[in-house]
Amino acid sequence: MHTRVTTAVAALAVLCGAFSIAIIGAEPALAADGCNGGPRCGSVEGTPDGLLGRVQAQVDELNHYSSHPEPCSDEDPRVYGGRFDENTTVDYPGTLRWVPTLAGDDFWKAVTGDHGGTYFRLECWSPAWQALQGYGGEVEIREFPDINAANLARLALSDDFFLGLPAPEPHFNPAAPTLAQQETYLWVGNIPQGRVASPVISVPGVRVQAFAEASDVDWDMGNGEHVPCNGNAANDPGCSYAYPDGSANEAGGVYHGSATIVWTGTYEVNGNPAPTTIPIPRETPFEIGVAENAAVVTPG
Repeated sequence: MHTRVTTAVAALAVLCGAFSIAIIGAEPALAADGCNGGPRCGSVEGTPDGLLGRVQAQVDELNHYSSHPEPCSDEDPRVYGGRFDENTTVDYPGTLRWVPTLAGDDFWKAVTGDHGGTYFRLECWSPAWQALQGYGGEVEIREFPDINAANLARLALSDDFFLGLPAPEPHFNPAAPTLAQQETYLWVGNIPQGRVASPVISVPGVRVQAFAEASDVDWDMGNGEHVPCNGNAANDPGCSYAYPDGSANEAGGVYHGSATIVWTGTYEVNGNPAPTTIPIPRETPFEIGVAENAAVVTPG
C-alpha cells in the first residue's frame, strides 16, 4: 500500500510539475477576504439582457453536487484524465465537488486570458484523498464565464428583492383635506428600521449577500414643489409643507403627488462590504385636497 501511495504522489508531481510554483502559497479563486476594491467589486448597474439567467444556471451547476452527491473514485477514468490505473493507485471512493482552483484565478487568467469569469476545479474528494494530498483528485478545470462577485450581487439584488422592499404609506396631519397656507406635517409608514437582507447567493469560495436600508423621503407635492425629509416620525417639525393655494382647480379637486423613499442597496462579498451602493426608489402616489382659507366677514 505504501508503494502505491508513493507512486500516486510521484505521478501527481509529474502531472502538476508545470504548475508547482503557482500552486505554492496561491490564493483561491476570488480571495477569501472579499473583493478588496478590485475589479470583481464592480458596479452592479446596467444588467444586460439574459445575464441573470446565465448566472443562475452557473450557480446551480456549481452547487449541484452538494445537494445531489455523485460517487467517484481514483479508479474513475475521469479522475486525472485516467492517467492512473489499478497498478499505481488504491481505491479511494469519494464524491464529486466544485472548489476554487489550486493555482488561483489569476494564474488561469494568465494562461487562458481574462474573460471576466472565474475558474473552478471539479474534483473527486474524500477524507482519504485529503489525507493523501490535501485535496481531491482532479476531474477538470473550467471557467464559469458569468460568475464574479458583481454578477452574484446582481442576482441577489434582482427584481424579487427590489419588489419585496416595502413602499411608503403617506400620512398627513391634519388629515386631508388640509388648508392652504397652513403647515401640514408629512410622514411615511410601512418602513422598517435597519437593514433588510436578501437571501445569500453562494458558490464554492464566494458568498454574496445584498442589503437595503431606507434613507431619505422625497415628497412631490403635486404642484411642482418637492419637500425632502429624512425621517418617518409623525409631526416632525422638519417635515411639513404649506400649500400656497387650494386644489379646487386641480383634476378632481385634489393635488396628485407622491412619496418616494430611496433605499440604499449594498452588498458584501465573503462578509466584507463592497465599495458600491445602489439607490432603490419606491414610490407611492397620493391625493390630497386643499381648501382655501375662507375670509371672515364681520358686520361694519
